[in-house]
Amino acid sequence: MSIPDSSTSRLRQRGSAARLTSPVDRLTIQVKSEFKAELSDSVDAILWEIWDPIGLNDNSDARTEYLSYVPSVVRLLEVGADGYKLGAHLENLERGSMGIQCCADHRKKVASMLLAPYQRMPASPLQATPLSRRT
Repeated sequence: MSIPDSSTSRLRQRGSAARLTSPVDRLTIQVKSEFKAELSDSVDAILWEIWDPIGLNDNSDARTEYLSYVPSVVRLLEVGADGYKLGAHLENLERGSMGIQCCADHRKKVASMLLAPYQRMPASPLQATPLSRRT
């Protein structure tokens, strides 16, 4: 008995989907998702507590002020941006979004701090330990 072409196509698609969701693939996706969430939290904390170019971090009502900048910083980290590119991005945010410019040395320090959590990402999901459990 031969299988109709449409059924064969569905079987191939199911086989591809099964390969994409193997236990290792699921673990990899889970680890990356958890790491990205923790990385976003770290970036947010650094932008709020350290960068804070307009001096708001003593006002808890303004806590969400820099949240909109977190995704762009995380994307830069994910594509391998170095400290120079991160510093330039922070400068663009200061000038373009806030109409101010802070000290270049401060931006350099912040860029270095932003790189630190991302550089700890494991090469393999099997080596992963969430940032919150690392010392």
